[in-house]
Amino acid sequence: MDGLGRLRHALASARVAWSQRSAREWSEAIVPWILAVAGVGLILWAALPEVGIADTFRLTGEVGPGLTLWTDVNRSGFSYSEARFETPPSCDLRVYVLDPEQSVRFDESGALPDFSEALTCERRTGAFGGAVARVVFHNPSNLAIPYDVRVDLVQVSQPLGVLALPGFAIFISGAVFLIARMIVRGLTRMVDEFAERDEFQPPPKQEGKG
Repeated sequence: MDGLGRLRHALASARVAWSQRSAREWSEAIVPWILAVAGVGLILWAALPEVGIADTFRLTGEVGPGLTLWTDVNRSGFSYSEARFETPPSCDLRVYVLDPEQSVRFDESGALPDFSEALTCERRTGAFGGAVARVVFHNPSNLAIPYDVRVDLVQVSQPLGVLALPGFAIFISGAVFLIARMIVRGLTRMVDEFAERDEFQPPPKQEGKG
């Protein structure tokens, strides 16, 4: 039998073996994979965050020349805040969103955060972590500048987080079944190989007399 014939014979044998599998064998082969994949899918689904605006407020007004104004807001209980200009601002205006620690420092010394943290005409939107204690408007120019700023308080939650634990349990169950099945198949294959080796072991040679 040539190589092509042997290949055809092997494929035919494989088809017969697959067709002769019982329902139990099919379930033992497929169910662990279904459990493992379903567990991973449930874990990923549980990890999906839900982002929503918990509260919002808008500050409008005008800052006189060379003045610094502020508004105390004292908002907490959210994940982070997003501040942005609702109308294009003057490039001289700087807006700072302060957390409680920065607000205390401002009260004590008038110190403001670094300029890179301010909202300006070039950085019209910014995200800030922690609570929002105060919003400061600084105008170093010689002209009065109007402002219109909106601050959204964003809450990030995982409402499906409780599904992570059963998802992990389902994944572990599938993984244990798969590992156990692989070990059993490996041991069975080793036993069969040893049995075939013992069965086809040639008899010892006998030396002739004379």
